[in-house]
This record gives sequence, C-alpha cells and structure tokens, in this order.
Amino acid sequence: MINVSHLVTRTDDGSSVYVTVDGQDAGLLKKGEKREIRVAPGKHQIGGYVQTLFGFGKVTIASVDVTTDPNSPKNVVYSVTRQKPAFSETDATPPNNS
Repeated sequence: MINVSHLVTRTDDGSSVYVTVDGQDAGLLKKGEKREIRVAPGKHQIGGYVQTLFGFGKVTIASVDVTTDPNSPKNVVYSVTRQKPAFSETDATPPNNS
C-alpha cells in the first residue's frame, strides 16, 4: 500500500494533481487530500500531472521510485517548493492541512 498526500505549501497554487502509478492514472488528489493506493509488492513509480489552464494540456511531474512490501505502507508526498512541483517518499504521512 502507498499513502499519497498533497501537502499544501505557500508556493502551491491549489491545483489538483492527477496521480499516476507506473504511468497509469490512479486518481485525482485535491489540495490537502490523502489517498491510499493498493499495489502489488515490488518497485513502482509514483508521479502525476496537472491540467493546464482551461484543460488544453498537462504538465507532467517527475515520478519517484518506491519499493513496496506487504508488511509496511510507503508514504509519498506531492508538494510545490520554490515553484517546483515534486513527488517524494517520506517516513510518515503528513497531517491533513487543507
């Protein structure tokens, strides 16, 4: 299992992010939300994209590699720092901050 959180920062414009697992859509993650994604044990790429203004395109956000096992969930955070959106693996799920 992978816990994915959208951490709100001062430089985040509040856009929702579409989360992808191994290049496949896994759902929409709104500002401050958390989502559990169940995957088979092994190595996975967690990334995503944001729709551009008026939905005419998308901006891809680089993925992070995560290796899951059945005994402990992994935590991934989406955040925007210094105007750069990124996914990163963390030790714990951040508190809800919507």
